[in-house]
Amino acid sequence: MLVSYIFRTYYETPFFQTPLAHKKFISTQEFRQLNPDCINPAQTLSRLVKKGVLQRICRGIYLVSTKDTKTAFEIVELIRPESYITMQSALWFHGFAPFAPDHVEALTTGRSVIFETTIGTIQFRSVSPDVISRADLSHPAGDVSISVATPEQAICDLFQFRSDCKVRSRKELIRYLDGKLSMDIEMLEELNEKSLNEIAQASDSLKVKRLAKFLGQIHQQLTTAQ
Repeated sequence: MLVSYIFRTYYETPFFQTPLAHKKFISTQEFRQLNPDCINPAQTLSRLVKKGVLQRICRGIYLVSTKDTKTAFEIVELIRPESYITMQSALWFHGFAPFAPDHVEALTTGRSVIFETTIGTIQFRSVSPDVISRADLSHPAGDVSISVATPEQAICDLFQFRSDCKVRSRKELIRYLDGKLSMDIEMLEELNEKSLNEIAQASDSLKVKRLAKFLGQIHQQLTTAQ
């Protein structure tokens, strides 16, 4: 009987020589590609989970158990390739919000859905492909498999796609950022005003354009006050 190459080599060769050695997460599709001779991938994956080689995170996504860093950020694009992490999750990641939300927020070209995994909850909001294609993104440590909105993109997405975000005045904006996100308003000085304006100009959202205007005024006030 054919046995998965990964399953066989894991126990017969040093771990660093196996295909799993340089991967933190693996999808069912990737597993099939690495093991074309495997007759029953689902059964083999189940055996690897029972042996402790893999940990099932959610449907179709597995964590290589020897890898110690476990973060839901790293599986967003495995679950939905055309997506990126944004809003409060990205603001927290960049140090603009002191508290991480209780779930990872991401935009995707797929349908809106909430994924419950063993390493965290991921909420995907459906947007048009052009929103994804023009987004201003960063890749932590140069890892192109993790796409996180820049602080400027994240705050624009927050006010465009969250229904509770209001930007009818600078006072309301400051009240929301301070009250809802516990954000230090002086941190707004760190935002790149040019990037904000470019995102606003490319956006069809009047909320985003108004937000960029108010943020520009606050940025100018903070700069002048120094």
